[in-house]
Amino acid sequence: MVGSQKGAMSKGCLITLIVVGVLIILAVIALAVCYAYRDKLAKAGVEVMVSGVKTELMEHPVEGVDTVQFNAVADGFMERLDAAEGFDAEKSQELLATVQAVMSDKELDADEVGDLMDGMVAYFPDLEALRKPMELPDTNMIEDTTLIE
Repeated sequence: MVGSQKGAMSKGCLITLIVVGVLIILAVIALAVCYAYRDKLAKAGVEVMVSGVKTELMEHPVEGVDTVQFNAVADGFMERLDAAEGFDAEKSQELLATVQAVMSDKELDADEVGDLMDGMVAYFPDLEALRKPMELPDTNMIEDTTLIE
């Protein structure tokens, strides 16, 4: 009985332990990387979701939503988000919750789009200027020159 040892692990068990250990180490490394880049990941997630809503509105317009106004606010939001140094976690919680709610049901409606615009304006208050509807000129005061006398 030269080849057998008492109390030693089999090769299969040893290989399984090594594989499990490597997987645990990889999971810890992945968590550390996600934690270190959490602001960039959240920022990228919001950018992707807002772009997705813009695309969805272009392909399937929703009644009661001014797509030109939404696109202006979304473009302004994306520009400011790209120019921003970091992604404020406290400020962004409401926006992230709104974006998740909008994207969760796969159907856009006017209320959800309005909530998303509210969230973007709450994150960057200067976007309020882009939200105001454009005032059309008063056509009652313009002289009608098409009449033939």
